[in-house]
Amino acid sequence: MSNTNNTNSNASTTIITGRRTRLSYAQLFEPKGFDGSKPVYSASLIIPKDDKRTLDLIRTAIKAAYEAGAYKLRGNGKNTPAPEDINLPLNDGDKKRPNDPVYANSYYINAKNQDQPKLFGLDGEEVQNRQEIYSGCYARCKIQFYCYNRNGNKGIAASLLGLRKSADGKPLGGSICTADDFDVDEDYTDEEDFLS
Repeated sequence: MSNTNNTNSNASTTIITGRRTRLSYAQLFEPKGFDGSKPVYSASLIIPKDDKRTLDLIRTAIKAAYEAGAYKLRGNGKNTPAPEDINLPLNDGDKKRPNDPVYANSYYINAKNQDQPKLFGLDGEEVQNRQEIYSGCYARCKIQFYCYNRNGNKGIAASLLGLRKSADGKPLGGSICTADDFDVDEDYTDEEDFLS
């Protein structure tokens, strides 16, 4: 799902977000399909509005993707649709999700990939443990923007290529469960009644 087209500008369609990017709706270990679509790996990437550097990189990369994929957006038509007339990946959390405090004062991008993104932990080692990267943790994310034109639906999307965890955070949409959670308190035992 990545864009392999070259752009004439010096700007890249690929960027790495800042350390304060937070993951939500993270589906990174097994692909999931939505409404009968092909299963993909995905995550919502929440970027604080005061992370100006990341937002500037994103806007520049979106512009580069628009220029590189103009032919695709144009399709069989003569004119390339204006950016305001297509679907763009950067969403204002305060406007699009006004009742969700997780998205307050933030922008977000829904990124996906048919191939599993590379996942790295705090130590830089590749992650195999599902509990290490979860909805609510923070990560630097490598994303690539590309144009699409399917059944008259035109826009720019984001492909999540990989990420490196930068910090733990409060889990979203549930909590993390480990084997240690089931250690029995020494003052309590239900062993006697278990088999009766």
